[in-house]
Amino acid sequence: MRRGWKTTFLAAGMLLPLAKCVPDLVGIPGAIDDIQVWWAWLDDMTVSDYAWGALFAASIGGLVWVLFGDRIRATLGINHGIDAPDGWSVSVGIPGNFIWLGYEKVALFQQCRFVNISNVRKRIIDIEIWIPTDYPKNPRYIFRTEYHRETAYRKQVKEIVAERATADRLSAFISLPIELAPEQVIEGQIDFALSDEQVANIRHNPALLRTDCATVKVKERISGREISFRLGQKYDAHTGKITGPAGRRPNAKKSLLSRLGIARKTQQ
Repeated sequence: MRRGWKTTFLAAGMLLPLAKCVPDLVGIPGAIDDIQVWWAWLDDMTVSDYAWGALFAASIGGLVWVLFGDRIRATLGINHGIDAPDGWSVSVGIPGNFIWLGYEKVALFQQCRFVNISNVRKRIIDIEIWIPTDYPKNPRYIFRTEYHRETAYRKQVKEIVAERATADRLSAFISLPIELAPEQVIEGQIDFALSDEQVANIRHNPALLRTDCATVKVKERISGREISFRLGQKYDAHTGKITGPAGRRPNAKKSLLSRLGIARKTQQ
């Protein structure tokens, strides 16, 4: 539905209470200067009359905001559009496939996609990925591009790609921080270093790494705003909506049978 149709539909809905309230409001005494008559009229009003009056006021306020909201926001300096300095204009997609290479001590998130739909503003993006775990000493793994250091694996792959002069668009490494020029699209993979303890935990029991509950936080440095969604979902800056699988809640409790199975694997 286009914006014009949405505005017309919403305006028509807001005018419905007006048809109910106008006949009653026309009967307001004309002698408003007479305080006694005014108070007598107020005393005769019921709770229903006050409720309809409040709905009428809210309808008028909503109608004014729909028709003149852009001008009001511009006058008050409240503008969070895609081209505003404090706006948001980046669509983000980070697939939920978590890849780890034990011998390289690196975690990979491949086929990431960042799109700046603004044709005016440059955006600088940092991401955080929180993966809850059931490891006793490591309740969560946190990966931040803000503190990213180039891994040995990235250097090796860069050298191989340079020698062969070939690069896959979706497997190329994304430069950090992610700097998006107006209307720019950046695709590729992001790598994070793993500690020896993290590698040992994943190698011993990868099922305890709960990537289905992982959360992604995307921060924009210029505006200072951030969004969050589940790993595997996508954020569309055009609609402001998150699409993709919802996943499980991070605090979702496992069933008794699942916990017994995990305990047995740990003991073995």
